[in-house]
Amino acid sequence: MRSVRQLKTRPPQPAPPGLAERGLDAWNKLTVEYNFRTDELHVVREFCRTLDVLERLAVELEDAPTMVLSPSQGLVPNRLFAEVRQQRLALRGLASSLALPGLADGRSGDGMTVSENARKASRARWDRGA
Repeated sequence: MRSVRQLKTRPPQPAPPGLAERGLDAWNKLTVEYNFRTDELHVVREFCRTLDVLERLAVELEDAPTMVLSPSQGLVPNRLFAEVRQQRLALRGLASSLALPGLADGRSGDGMTVSENARKASRARWDRGA
């Protein structure tokens, strides 16, 4: 999804229902700065919802124990930590599919990952015979 055009002077698109503060903030910033196709807006919506889920999990973890007692395994890490990890992975995947500069970790301004840029540079050197 690299067809996103950067804009600077337009109001945000109407937000989907149910977004909390963090997701709504991201929605407003992204839809003001970029012009998304309809299919890309679905990805932006899920990106913002995932931000809200992470925020709720962070609130729950503030007072939650790090270790909990499992009847069959004894003390084990709180399952909320695993859920945070899964949500972060989902967020990273959504950000990567949007390919916006600075949004996805490891991506440069052209939306390519570090390894994609390295592969491109290597191919250019190989094609030159260097």
